[in-house]
Amino acid sequence: MPGLFGLSLEDLGRVEVVTASRKAEPVDRAPNVMYVITADEIRRRGLTTLRQALETVPGFAVFHRDLQYVAQVRGIAPNDNEKITVMINGHSINQVFEPEVLGGAIPLDNLDRIEVIVGPGSVLYGADTLGAIVNLITHEQSYAEATVRGGSRDAFGATYTAGRDYGRNRRLFVSASYRRNDGFDAWLPDASNARDRTLAGTDVTGRLQPSTTLFGSGTLGGWSLQSFFLNSQMPELHLVGNGIAEDGRRYDYIASTVIRNVTPWTGRVSTRFELFGDYKRILRSVVSVGEGTGLFPNWDISQSAYGVEFGV
Repeated sequence: MPGLFGLSLEDLGRVEVVTASRKAEPVDRAPNVMYVITADEIRRRGLTTLRQALETVPGFAVFHRDLQYVAQVRGIAPNDNEKITVMINGHSINQVFEPEVLGGAIPLDNLDRIEVIVGPGSVLYGADTLGAIVNLITHEQSYAEATVRGGSRDAFGATYTAGRDYGRNRRLFVSASYRRNDGFDAWLPDASNARDRTLAGTDVTGRLQPSTTLFGSGTLGGWSLQSFFLNSQMPELHLVGNGIAEDGRRYDYIASTVIRNVTPWTGRVSTRFELFGDYKRILRSVVSVGEGTGLFPNWDISQSAYGVEFGV
């Protein structure tokens, strides 16, 4: 999609979106207020993470809560769930508890655009969608690019994307990325609080090391297939009272596959079939214990979901 700033008012009304009603339609006919961040805008602004992209959307604020990035939407601050549904091409990739993708786990290099609806969307996308819907739309046209980035705090990211449009609704697209960054220490070693002094020598805020994502999709006629895999690691903060803190690590795994078929019968009627399978896992590993007593066991939570949907 070309940059929106280069389009006329007439062309702006013809820009197609899919998130508001789960079907392609001009943005001026979509039954909701939507923000569209195109690939051209991502490049011009130098955006490299989903966190940075969402900070450009009115109503969004992204900040640190303990050791990770979280989003606040229209003044609704997160607790253990940010009440945001993050999707790839219309399929949710939220973790078991909440989306853990703001710190840089999801690359933006393979996206055609990001569609954002600020506000509830539970009717179409489930009970988690109280604050906002974030839909990542991947490239479909012929495309190939490799990017390598580095920055402060020992940040490093590399992405390779390649796609081919064979015509007549035949497309193939693949993407692979690796990212890590060392974060920063948010606690003072001379703090009056014993817990903060402990954390100053252990946990590091905002660290992502490493994160690997794989994505592939294909289209043949009215059928499409997409698969997504995420493996990321970050510090985990464990608080036990005011003076005890545990240094741990959190590992997030997501594996998702979706098969779809959309068949138009008339200009106004079409059928939609979707079959999906998701495996999501969170593993917490306690590394050490700060001041105080007691070592709490590690925990491992996984969730498998399978579903089929048919609609007219």
